[in-house]
Amino acid sequence: MSAAANTEEATASERDAVRVVLGMPLYNNVKFLAEAIKSIRAQTYSGFVVVMLDDCSTDKTEIIAGRWVKRDNRFSYVRSNKRLGMAAAWRRVYELARIRAPGAQYFAWVSDHDRWDPEWLATLLSVLDGDRALVLAYPRTVKVTPRGTRRGTVDPASFATVGISDPVARWDYTCQRLMGAGNMIYGLFRIDVLRKVGVFRGVLLPDRLLMVELALLGQIRQVDRVLWYRRYLALSTLRRQRGALFGPRRAPWWAYLPWWFVHAVAIWRNYVGESSDELRLSKRQILGMSARYARSQIQVVWRKRMLKIRTAFIGRRPRFPGRS
Repeated sequence: MSAAANTEEATASERDAVRVVLGMPLYNNVKFLAEAIKSIRAQTYSGFVVVMLDDCSTDKTEIIAGRWVKRDNRFSYVRSNKRLGMAAAWRRVYELARIRAPGAQYFAWVSDHDRWDPEWLATLLSVLDGDRALVLAYPRTVKVTPRGTRRGTVDPASFATVGISDPVARWDYTCQRLMGAGNMIYGLFRIDVLRKVGVFRGVLLPDRLLMVELALLGQIRQVDRVLWYRRYLALSTLRRQRGALFGPRRAPWWAYLPWWFVHAVAIWRNYVGESSDELRLSKRQILGMSARYARSQIQVVWRKRMLKIRTAFIGRRPRFPGRS
């Protein structure tokens, strides 16, 4: 066997041995990118690779990312030939991650502007390795300012379905609870489960829909440690999501319908076919679950509105009894 063949075989073996692959979508956050990459490189667990997908940044993102690729061969960089928008970019980076590490068991999206505790990956990996019933593990988080200083206390958002073995029971529990889906989406997933739930669908609030769909396939656990520091760069509104999720093209017509209705229709369409056989759910059950989801999310919307009104009058954020 030639030296070239030996090298190719070793590279393939090394790729298949990688257990964790991280997908980092990039878009015009160059001033935070180096800090984000440094915190990932500082992880105590080193058996991972990172795929960076640049969604046509117009700043110096490509230059900075390229420098780190040269320093650490665990990092790779791909630049999209056209602007995808957040939803398509998140799906594409997942696909590229599976190609980069076809033998990987776990996947996480990592942002280009946050930072992570050195024990972030090792802790979440240990949790998932220790319980096959789990499909997602995510940590507590603290908000930081654009300058990186801590903003307030630990985010109070708390949600888990540990111990609920029945899929329909998990579904109903998840639908009825307020959850910090924006935090949970940056947790560590079983990579094959993401494929089954459509990865990151092209709808408003896709992170919320993803978390609800995960309820059918397994349990979610929150690790009670601050392992992620989230930098909020802009207020997330439905109007802003329409621009960010779908890129330069006009948002599709369904993005202007009530999001809870679009989610309910998507759930019906996604699970009334072949996947229902795997889950052993009848069409009637799926229809009922879609209806219960819509009803519960309308209640969530009103609870949030009442929370804002109450906060405006009282001057502080109360905790809803329904939040777990």
